[in-house]
Amino acid sequence: MQGSSADNQLSGAELAARFGILAFASAIIGALAHYAWGLNNTQTISVTVFLIIILATLFFWSFRLAIAFIGLPVLILTKTLELECFKQHCSLEVILFLIGMMVVVGGLRDLGFFTWIIQAILKMKGMTGMRFVLVSAGASALTASAVDEVTSILFMAALIFQVCDVLKIRPVPFLIICVMATNVGSAGTMLGNPVGILIGSRAGLTFEDFMVWAFPVMLLSLVATIILLIVWYRPEIRELDKRLRRLTNDDPDVPRLRQQASAGPRSGATWRGTRRQSGTRERHRPLSPALDVHDPRPRPARLGHDTEQSRRRASDTGAANEKQTNA
Repeated sequence: MQGSSADNQLSGAELAARFGILAFASAIIGALAHYAWGLNNTQTISVTVFLIIILATLFFWSFRLAIAFIGLPVLILTKTLELECFKQHCSLEVILFLIGMMVVVGGLRDLGFFTWIIQAILKMKGMTGMRFVLVSAGASALTASAVDEVTSILFMAALIFQVCDVLKIRPVPFLIICVMATNVGSAGTMLGNPVGILIGSRAGLTFEDFMVWAFPVMLLSLVATIILLIVWYRPEIRELDKRLRRLTNDDPDVPRLRQQASAGPRSGATWRGTRRQSGTRERHRPLSPALDVHDPRPRPARLGHDTEQSRRRASDTGAANEKQTNA
């Protein structure tokens, strides 16, 4: 959406400049391919069209699909690519399978299936740093093997960013853990990535064959990967566990901090937790809702309420003095 709006907001001069850069780059690439590299006409057209598609995709990102489909008829019309050769080597079954998978994934996304998975993980009770890493890595691997690795990492990244934003910690270590688990989990079935689909279709393997032979190996690799990542990122996991305990008020340091706050400083001096002002005690203010530690310093008087009370007391004292004088 952002790329589309950015392309739509380009002025005529900017569009002309981009087309000019693209045409100039195409001419330079074609000349180098034909004269400097010694390629024939067919090879020159192939290399030029391939590089033009890449550059046009970068310049006009919102039209990347149309640009890719334009490159194919150019190769066919220039007889660089024969139609029979294209039909033989394009792996049409893989393309159709990926299109069908994208349709299914889009339907599941619209129904809120992946949002439900994220909410179920976030609502788990007794969540710790280690448990969060294990659950997120396992969910990444299983989701990648059930749908595909791209969809899995997109929705798991949304979960990681949401949790890390609340806890104010770096999301990079946990994103790497989910990415590694997603890559390992995608090898468990045919559906994980296009390579598995290509291998299954060319070798005549079925989904059951992958479940029998590839899925157990994937589980062993996943366990080894998670163990290595936990050892590598153990400081970040400890920090995540600490933040989660603070958030749920389960930190073992909370009772100690409360006791220190109530007992006073270690030097033996006594905090004056309250002060007397006009014969009344003022209440404490909490420093942190999670720790429930009270501020030992006195609170300044409230302008509206305390000032009015002072005026009343002053007027009552003046009236009493006046009565004693008259008496």
